Amino acid sequence: MSAQLVADQGVIRLQGAIDFTNAKALQAQLHAAVAQAGSEVCVDLSAVEHANSVGLSLLLSAARNADERGARLTFSGLPQQLQSMAAVCGLDDWLAEHAAGEQQENV
Repeated sequence: MSAQLVADQGVIRLQGAIDFTNAKALQAQLHAAVAQAGSEVCVDLSAVEHANSVGLSLLLSAARNADERGARLTFSGLPQQLQSMAAVCGLDDWLAEHAAGEQQENV
């Protein structure tokens, strides 16, 4: 399985599967896209087919990177899989703070 990142005018779309085989490359692409996107960046995950804990780590890393640049990073279309992992890790409140104007489902 593979993943793809497409950046367009402040929206970064992730699609496919996110796992340990592509996480490093995605992290570098995501950080570069955040750097070019400006002060408001939304990561759209609605086309992510599969993600494990590496995917959650990728989101945390991207948010930290955006914070360091003074940008606000939000997430939309978060798969239930990642929402559940965030809840187990005690990150559901953090995730809710980064929701892009949408209600996250209860996990």
